[in-house]
Amino acid sequence: MAKGSIRSAIAAAVMISVQAYLEQLRAAYRKRLARIEREGEPADRYSVEERAVEIQRIRATIALLEQDLHDAK
Repeated sequence: MAKGSIRSAIAAAVMISVQAYLEQLRAAYRKRLARIEREGEPADRYSVEERAVEIQRIRATIALLEQDLHDAK
């Protein structure tokens, strides 16, 4: 195998790993968002304002992850 093709194979494997990581991270944030939106586990930890800010922060993070995943394709 030529050096260039080895490097290409390694780069492809790294991209797959990064993409899989981003997908797992997005899933974790979506799960957390669902818990907060249904006023489950963190309801006793957040005030109404803090909860709204946390929801916005998580939605923004998910949007960035989705953009990164889209750009990686």
